[in-house]
Order: sequence, then C-alpha cells, then structure tokens
Amino acid sequence: MTRQYQRIAAHLRGKIERGHLRPGAQIPTNAQLCADFGVARGTVLKALDELLQEGLIESRPPVGMFVRNRSRIAYPASASGFPPLLPGLDDGLLQLMSSDGERHITQTIDVTMVLPPAEVAERLNLGTRSALLRHRIRSVGDQPVNIADAYYPYDLIQSSSELQAPQIIGRGVAQILTELGLREVGRRVEMVTRMPTPQEAAELRLGPGTPVAVQIYTTRTAAGLPVHCAVSVLPGDLYILVAEQELATNPVGLVAM
Repeated sequence: MTRQYQRIAAHLRGKIERGHLRPGAQIPTNAQLCADFGVARGTVLKALDELLQEGLIESRPPVGMFVRNRSRIAYPASASGFPPLLPGLDDGLLQLMSSDGERHITQTIDVTMVLPPAEVAERLNLGTRSALLRHRIRSVGDQPVNIADAYYPYDLIQSSSELQAPQIIGRGVAQILTELGLREVGRRVEMVTRMPTPQEAAELRLGPGTPVAVQIYTTRTAAGLPVHCAVSVLPGDLYILVAEQELATNPVGLVAM
C-alpha cells in the first residue's frame, strides 16, 4: 500500500524525470505541498527527504529545495580512453572535459609527504615508507567534480622538484618518471563504488545519499616496481563510465538470435 509521503515523492520524481521541473528549478514550498496534497508538514518533509537521499533535489537554506543539476560527464573506464595530453593539462580528465565543450575548468593542488592509506601502501609496496601525495580537486565553474590523489614512493622521486611543486605539470608525470629511470610500462586499473568519506562529501559538496565511483590505477616499471598509485573519486550522479570495444567478425561464443 502506497503511503502518503511516497505518493508525494513519486509525484515530484515524475515531474523531475519528465522535465517539468528542470535542473535548478525550485520545488514547491512545504506549505504549498501540504495544501496540494492535504497532508501534515511531517509527511511532506518525509517525502522530500526521500528525494534528497536519491540525489534528485538539494537543500539551499534558507531559500528551499531545488532540483539538482545532474548533467553527466563521459569518463573512460580505462586510462587508454583518454586523448593525448595538450600543453598545460597534466592529466586526461581535464583534457576530456575541455574537449567536451566545458569552460572554466580549474583545479587546486596541494602537495604533502604522507603515510598513505593501507590500500595505497600495499599497492606501492611501501611498508612503513612515506609517499608524496599530490591532492587535486577539479571544478567546472564553482562545482567540484573530481578528487584526484596521486601517490609516489618518496624515496624514488624525492629528487624531482616538479613533482613536489603544487602546480600543473604540463609535460606530464610519465616523462618525469622516465627521466628518473622509472619508466611506466604497465598499469592495473580498478573501479569500486562506495559511499563517500565525510572529507570527500565535503570537498565534492555531495548531497545526502550520493555514492562515489573510485578509480584506482597503479603503474609499474619493466622490472615490476610500482611507482605511481592514482585514486580518482567521482560523484556517482555526475559521470557516465564509457568503454569502447572492438568485436571480431565472428566472435567466439556469440550466438545468432
């Protein structure tokens, strides 16, 4: 049996999905919804909380509730999907967003020496050794769209002043590592989904109930030495993960229907 708050939530959800309430549009006030549906304020609040948890609306105190902007950014599911880098962009995501017609793309960069999380230390075979962390937050306009943490074994890259500077590396990290005798020849790419940490939610300004997709890739040298672990945190309601695949003329296991 459908409850009253579910009926209100379904009504508003339908208007959002059909485009009758566009991104940025204000949701009717609590008083208006109470009058329209003949319910108490508590019922309306429960309905709105359901839409908040789904990531469909956002609260902007003290003004009210608004439809979230959920336009998507296509993101390659593997690093090979990124285009070649242009000068002034030190990674493929910024390049991709630029080529997609976005404007006002910025990033903040902080560089520190840290004891990395256990999952990163394990991937880089660090034990108790320190890592250099390049922590970046990318934004389109004033909206944060990505957290990118790049970890490097500090004892391997400490002679590089470029990696330790909080600025864009226009010629690319791969070139610097090659000059240090740490040429990357392969990488392991992993993708997980989870709920954000409180810090991630704050940095990305995530609404309640919004999950994140986390891409982790670890590069290695020809000798099998891991030299770079990159952790990208993507708002789950903002990206579409895309993978292109070529199929053989007569792929094995494909049955004509």
